[in-house]
Amino acid sequence: MCLSTVDKKTKKFLYGWKVFSIRNKKLIGQFETKRGYKTKGYPIGEWINDVKTGEIEYSWKKYYKKGFHFYKYKIDGENNVWLPREVLKKVKMRNIIASGIQLGRVVGVAKEMYIMEEI
Repeated sequence: MCLSTVDKKTKKFLYGWKVFSIRNKKLIGQFETKRGYKTKGYPIGEWINDVKTGEIEYSWKKYYKKGFHFYKYKIDGENNVWLPREVLKKVKMRNIIASGIQLGRVVGVAKEMYIMEEI
């Protein structure tokens, strides 16, 4: 998931929705398994720091910093659960570094994420 437009002033969302893949009973970022990235899986119920560095180009010579991408609205996340092994989780976010639009959906990017417990 990458932003197609970035807000001039970053919106400070407190929480959102993120799609994960389930692999070996662990939560992995939705696109990490499709690209073959190695990961131990994300823990539920604790803050996770994004260690990725660098930037993503969203338009000609326009960039935003890498981080955890998440949907602002649950319905947008639900519409992007494509495979049986994918799940939608509510997440708290801190250190929001970008916000904008991706394919008509409101998306944020953060450096810290907390996957909330199941109710």
